[in-house]
Amino acid sequence: MTPLESQLQKPEDAAGLPQSSGELAHMERALIQQVLDKNGGNIAQAARELHISRATLYRKLKKVICFILRQCIVSNEYT
Repeated sequence: MTPLESQLQKPEDAAGLPQSSGELAHMERALIQQVLDKNGGNIAQAARELHISRATLYRKLKKVICFILRQCIVSNEYT
């Protein structure tokens, strides 16, 4: 069972499943952060544990960085 599969609950317990793509993206970011922390930031080890390629993990990290930067820009724009 992959880490992502272990994060999701059984189908009969749908209340624990993400209700929107935003929730799913948040869960994915949290899982990636958790696995990277566990592996000391080692991309290759984290990718193996997530059962994805390093290229896929880098692509997902790029999206996470863009998301964080957008949040910073928006929060600074209105302060």
